[in-house]
Amino acid sequence: MAAAAIVTVWFGLRKLTSVIGLISPFMAALTIIIGVMALFKADFSATASTLEQLHLSKAAPTWWIAGILYPCFCMLTFTPALPSMGATAPNKKTTTFAAAFGVTFFHTALAVVVMAIFGNLAVVGSSQVPNLELAGLFSPAVRTLFMVVIVLAIYTTACPMAWGFCGKIAKDEKSAKYRICILALTIVGMICSYLFPLATLINFMYSISGYVGAVVSVGMIISNIVRKRKSKRNISASKE
Repeated sequence: MAAAAIVTVWFGLRKLTSVIGLISPFMAALTIIIGVMALFKADFSATASTLEQLHLSKAAPTWWIAGILYPCFCMLTFTPALPSMGATAPNKKTTTFAAAFGVTFFHTALAVVVMAIFGNLAVVGSSQVPNLELAGLFSPAVRTLFMVVIVLAIYTTACPMAWGFCGKIAKDEKSAKYRICILALTIVGMICSYLFPLATLINFMYSISGYVGAVVSVGMIISNIVRKRKSKRNISASKE
């Protein structure tokens, strides 16, 4: 997967956009299908008691802070790539539709999967990859297929982040500096994945990224308000 990510980011934005555009709909559709099927096997009667017995890592001290951190994490993950991707859209209407459809589809899938996990806690337990356990409820073949989906999910997350980071260091996607950055970043990521357990990495990275994303979100909102006010002042001044 590391090699695939390197190749994708190596060839720049157009390749990245094409690959993610092909993979993401399939990945989301399969996730929703498995989540819906798992809901038919769900038993919510023992959810509360099962949760008390599990010792799970927490990204935040309270559920509502965790609820804020997750979308902030998602925003921060794709912020480096989305502006450049949006610039390739033919018009604002297409961009708006894509954003609305993507957000709606994503949160629908998320809600279905979360409900399926809560309804099957006895099976999922404290698994580091609960969605994989949900897929295993049906057959080994479905579980294997979902393993592929998980790899694709990691891939579609890693590529925009790597592209955004390397793009800040080197603007020219064909330069040696840009490609050295890709290789170095991938090597560091692989070393970290071997040194630390998956649950530890995810809990740390999601938490930190969520807090940083929250700060960035507030900054973006303030910046947008200030920019609009300046624009109105300039228009008023020009009329005078």
